[in-house]
Amino acid sequence: MAKYLEYLRISFLNIFAYRARYYVGIVTYIIYIAIYYSIWKAIYDHSPSIDGLSPGQMTTYVAVGWISRSFFFNNLDREIERRVVDGSLAMDLLKPIDFQAMAYARTFGEMLFRLVLFALPTSVVAVMIFPVAPPASVPAAVAFVASSLMAALIYTNINFMIGSLAVPLKNIEGIAYAKQNLLLFLSGLVVPFDLLPAWIGGVLKVLPFAAISYLPLNIYLGRVTGGDLAVSLAVQAAWAVGLLVAARGLWNLFTRRIVIQGG
Repeated sequence: MAKYLEYLRISFLNIFAYRARYYVGIVTYIIYIAIYYSIWKAIYDHSPSIDGLSPGQMTTYVAVGWISRSFFFNNLDREIERRVVDGSLAMDLLKPIDFQAMAYARTFGEMLFRLVLFALPTSVVAVMIFPVAPPASVPAAVAFVASSLMAALIYTNINFMIGSLAVPLKNIEGIAYAKQNLLLFLSGLVVPFDLLPAWIGGVLKVLPFAAISYLPLNIYLGRVTGGDLAVSLAVQAAWAVGLLVAARGLWNLFTRRIVIQGG
């Protein structure tokens, strides 16, 4: 465990050396929030409530959603692709370490940096500019934190599986780009599922992508409580573990035979 914690620490320090780009990122995410806030504000000018969501709840949904994304977002899939293309994956596989554990440790180091020097400053600026409400209750706040951590693991699992495709395919730029944009919708970040046709929203709610944004945000707003909250967190945990196992299986399958480029 100590060696993987060292990978986490080194990842944090490496990113800290290039922290200036994250300051620019704070501005970028504030712009994202402002854009969606303006869109939904215009929509709500014609209705005081849409499918049970008030204007204040929608503003909070948008702001907290993008702030959360600034915490768990990572390019693990593109990093794996890079290591395949430049040949460094060969050296990784020769080391006495588990590649998946190493990759996750590096990613979690980046997330730690993002939390402290990206997500928190973004949230402070967002609260100063937009009418963002606090969590619905103390239990909702605690459950939101737990749900967000599992959402980060689910997102990382998906990225690792996409990155694994680089071993047989070599180039996954198109797949990674499509994944990144599809997840904005499939996770419920861009449009809450409640605003979609019932059958579409019903399908999306049972997919693992809903656990990335839709579920944590509804917990934050207090729209998931009591027994439903316990069940939702249990299902989210099951998706996190299930996708972790699936990512391991996919990696083992694709690394049985490897053709390395670069070097």
